Amino acid sequence: LQEMNREKYLGGIGMISNNVAEFVNKSEILSVIGDRDINLKFIKDNLNNKTKFNYINKKNSPTITKRRFIDHIDKKKLLGVYDINDENFDRNQEKDFISLFRKLISKFDTLIVVDYGHGIINNTTSKLISNSKIFTAINTQINSFNIGFQKIDKYKKPDLLIINESELRHDLRDNSSNVDSLVSKIQSTINFKKLVITRGSKGCFLYSKKQSNIKKIFCPAFATRIVDKVGSGDAMLSMMSVCLSAGLSDELSLLIGSLAAAKSVENIGNSYSLKKVDLLKS
Repeated sequence: LQEMNREKYLGGIGMISNNVAEFVNKSEILSVIGDRDINLKFIKDNLNNKTKFNYINKKNSPTITKRRFIDHIDKKKLLGVYDINDENFDRNQEKDFISLFRKLISKFDTLIVVDYGHGIINNTTSKLISNSKIFTAINTQINSFNIGFQKIDKYKKPDLLIINESELRHDLRDNSSNVDSLVSKIQSTINFKKLVITRGSKGCFLYSKKQSNIKKIFCPAFATRIVDKVGSGDAMLSMMSVCLSAGLSDELSLLIGSLAAAKSVENIGNSYSLKKVDLLKS
């Protein structure tokens, strides 16, 4: 293999924050960087100027870097290499993280949690998140790095939960039931208000729960030119969180979220952040 060129982008939460910042008054990030290979300047230089970056330094760790080797013709991923320390915080770092979390959550009306399963959110933090009094949207990702360890049901009362169908099937150990049956299973452990199940080219479903009744809405996939699926779920999470928190209808929120995902897959990696004008044109 010969390396022809390389490109560098923000990770998932950086792009989510940039997406959100296009549509809100202000946003702040709470995350972790390493005490080596910090990349702090790159992160700050590439965040929207309406976003403040709050972080703690994790001991004996790099700032998480995910390298993907891509074939330059068809854009298929050949190999992924992670530079990461996914061990849990020590007690002092956990205290610092929770203290920052409590301070920040009092200033905002919406909380978006993106759990990639890299050792940042433990059981204590997930309980704090579950007890949040503001609108809370959660994406718990099961990926090749955390498979077998990541659990979706550590968040008990989200206003919005977004998950990919294949990841949900893996978590429930169910490869054959229809989607409605999967929802019945997951609602026995997670008291969600709204659940979005994404299904790639098959579109997505939104299940909205009010008391004992669940309303189901379907939205097709709108992408016509697929370059890279990385970041599409993050784009949907960004817009659906903003829309539902602001009081838009389920139908309109799902439409806007799906259009955002379609815009994302037209671009490689996290090279594109959502623009209001692009969504309005869509």
